[in-house]
Amino acid sequence: MHADICDIINRHFYENKLTTQVDSKKTHASVLPPLAGKAAVLVNYLTSDGSQSDQTENGSRRNRGSAQIAAALAATYVKLDSKVKVGLITPYRAQVALVKRLIKDMKLPAVQGDRITIGTVHAFQGAEADIVICDLVDSRDQPIGKLYRGDTGNRLVNVAISRAQGKLILIGDPETFLNGSGYQAVERFRNILSHRFSYAQGNVIRAKDLGMKI
Repeated sequence: MHADICDIINRHFYENKLTTQVDSKKTHASVLPPLAGKAAVLVNYLTSDGSQSDQTENGSRRNRGSAQIAAALAATYVKLDSKVKVGLITPYRAQVALVKRLIKDMKLPAVQGDRITIGTVHAFQGAEADIVICDLVDSRDQPIGKLYRGDTGNRLVNVAISRAQGKLILIGDPETFLNGSGYQAVERFRNILSHRFSYAQGNVIRAKDLGMKI
């Protein structure tokens, strides 16, 4: 994987014991937008931009706005690069179903659509992709979901980040996890968001600045 992606999980999960064999063919996706040249990017999607999550009858969650962003980005990548493979990861099954439906409605040619894989974190264990889009779903209007808490949350974040070879895109509102209801139960992800992503580091972009309709 790209050294910048490896560094995130290395510092926060592996006590800097990891090394990565950087292969430009496998990490070339870092040059793609948004923020071309940045391997790890946070798309800051705020409540004021329309982010709102809701809970299904089965206790799962979905966020239509972030699903639209994730689906649009995935479609853009497979159109821009004829070889790139995209992994679209989200913790919630309801969000997986929503994103799959949005991608299906785009009616992408098979040669493009077949290069997009959508699933929960568990479905991606052992897999990898040139680009990983991680749709966080949760928003400030309700307490942080249990999937982000404690050891479960640590495993979720570790797997999601480490699936990306060339580019990692996180979509969500960091303040939800830093100061939202239940933030105390979020462990390493809080440190990652607070120390690894910022406008000063040049790896954060507002969702409204992506130039896509959501």
